Amino acid sequence: MKSLGFGSSKRAVMGALALVTTASISLAGLGASTAAAATNPLQGKTVTMIIPHGAGGGFDTMARLAAQYIKLYVHVSSVVPENVTGGGGVIGDDQIWNSPRNGLYIGICDPDVMAENFDGNVVGVKYRPAQMSWLIGATSTSNVLVLSKKSPFYPLSHIKKGETIAVGAASSGDDLLDGYLMARALGLTARLVTGWSGGTAQEIPALSTGKPDAFVLDGDSAARAIADGYAVPLMQINLNRHPALLKIPLLLSRTPKSSSFYQAAVATTAVETADKAFCGPPMSPALTAEWRGIFHKVFANKSFIKKLEADDLVPFIRTGAEMQAHEKIAVKDGKDLLKAVTFVDKQVGQ
Repeated sequence: MKSLGFGSSKRAVMGALALVTTASISLAGLGASTAAAATNPLQGKTVTMIIPHGAGGGFDTMARLAAQYIKLYVHVSSVVPENVTGGGGVIGDDQIWNSPRNGLYIGICDPDVMAENFDGNVVGVKYRPAQMSWLIGATSTSNVLVLSKKSPFYPLSHIKKGETIAVGAASSGDDLLDGYLMARALGLTARLVTGWSGGTAQEIPALSTGKPDAFVLDGDSAARAIADGYAVPLMQINLNRHPALLKIPLLLSRTPKSSSFYQAAVATTAVETADKAFCGPPMSPALTAEWRGIFHKVFANKSFIKKLEADDLVPFIRTGAEMQAHEKIAVKDGKDLLKAVTFVDKQVGQ
């Protein structure tokens, strides 16, 4: 009897079903990929990382390293670093603000510098710090007021309330403002002087002569000057003490709330606590949350942290929400901060 070929037909039908199933799975996978791309606008796109400083410095090093690790946590096509220099970071900060708000433009910035334009008071600058999308605070620094051991005011018992001491810093602006506020908190009058542009290469020799009496140094430089016997610490600005200066008082702990510059002290402390942070232009809550989640994962990566520390960049993490709150404090108390900055500018003849 001739076979009807049922076996062959069955195999053909099964083969056809397999092809249909494979095609269905492929289409389902394509649909899932399309859905993922639709729900994540960063998918497959190029992200620009704006760096408001030149190549090779701390801002540049951290931003470029972060750009490498971002790709581990979101499937972007690439993260392209772009150095935008000028104005001590202000030009680059403004470019971050003016960028499209589609999540494809982010940057690294100095919250302290940004806070100075709290209500549009800086000519030619458009960004508003409290409205930026703050993603994560990356590092912290303590500014420390140290007294030269060669100063006639040394030891500390020689300083009387109301005395005028000469306070110097490597740069005008922020450092001198910090020196002014710390002197006020100590009950002293600060005569502010500037002109040291060489960092510790000039500051330490100056401390060895007692001219000026005191200096505002970053925490690490202050710790070295103290360890080398050139100076003694008076006060520091931060929400947290420098690891080597745990017994040195903080500005806020010594500034009476009744002081006319208390709110300025609150504002400058808030922004000094993070000296490098990642931010973006004002983005939607969803995009801001997406980027905050990405940066949280990047800074939780042990390999990333080790590479930062190898470049002497010690992380001090503050969440994007904390950074947003800090900048709002700076804006809220901006008038007091501006009053102090104006005073500083007059003192150094600017």
